[in-house]
Amino acid sequence: MTPQLPENVRPLVLTPEKVRFLWGMFEKFPRILPDHLRGDFVWFMRLITDRESLWFELLNDDGEAAGVMWCNNIVWGVDAEAHIFFWDRRLKGREGVVRRMMEWVMDALQLPRLSTQAPSYARATIRFIKRIGMVEEGVVRKAFKYNGELYDYHLFGVLKEELQDGRKQEQELQRAE
Repeated sequence: MTPQLPENVRPLVLTPEKVRFLWGMFEKFPRILPDHLRGDFVWFMRLITDRESLWFELLNDDGEAAGVMWCNNIVWGVDAEAHIFFWDRRLKGREGVVRRMMEWVMDALQLPRLSTQAPSYARATIRFIKRIGMVEEGVVRKAFKYNGELYDYHLFGVLKEELQDGRKQEQELQRAE
């Protein structure tokens, strides 16, 4: 049985309006895409309609979509790549919902780990990735081209037990307050 989605999360339902909105957000924030994919609507459609991926809307406190989380390159029972994108650019305070979604994905797909990556210029994103419990596992040098310049690509991962340990610590801190 699939576990219930965390609060402030809903499955992404693709409608023509939603596709236009998401494409607009990806275009508005080009830093999340390498040069060779920026402006490539065909690639974008392949990404969001890939049968081997899962997409979710992350909601703000008013119930409005504030971002998306998606998982692709899923190998059931082994690993998946997790990605987040908040179009209001606010990361602080959203660690809990992202951790809960990571736990949900790991439970639903029976994964012992999740992976992600970020280019070296995305320092705030890298700090956020670390705050949600992911560990840097390596660097692929000069593998991400943005505005004609090559950047290192940092690889991160988290094991299910590490995420659960972090959740326990978070709960203990909340009880102590």
